[in-house]
Amino acid sequence: EHSPPEVAIFGDDSYKILENRDYWEFNGGEIQINYQLTPSTFTRLHYTSTDFDPEIGPSRPGFIAVFKDDRVAQHSGGLLIEQTLTPQWSVSFTAYYQSELRWEDGDDFDAITRIDTQLSYRFNLGSASGKIRFVAQNIGDEYSEFNDNNVFGTRFFISAQMDFPD
Repeated sequence: EHSPPEVAIFGDDSYKILENRDYWEFNGGEIQINYQLTPSTFTRLHYTSTDFDPEIGPSRPGFIAVFKDDRVAQHSGGLLIEQTLTPQWSVSFTAYYQSELRWEDGDDFDAITRIDTQLSYRFNLGSASGKIRFVAQNIGDEYSEFNDNNVFGTRFFISAQMDFPD
């Protein structure tokens, strides 16, 4: 039979106490601007600024305080431009940006910029309407999320959507 130690040691496989004696304060703001440049050109710009301040409670002998002030990207944002080519066809480009961060239980990452594009075709089938999208995600350099093994290169896919009347 196992008897708990006087002080739990982080990483001890036989006994562990997890305490949440801390609190976090988030400050920041978000802005999103949608603008119809022309009857056939739509744009959306968004930006988020986050200041994440953890407050760590008093430490006890044998416990490890983990500071998490870099676990949230301080800056992120994006720009979407969509151009309607015909009533059925449209093309769009989206650029995303995220500043550096350290994932919880993951790795440290530098800032990333990702560019996506899609070609959409809208159609009607009887009383239903639909859309087929041809998508290319992350055109450009590879990037990682969460840990170094999650590497994302350029991805291509097709999606289909049907909307049926009630």
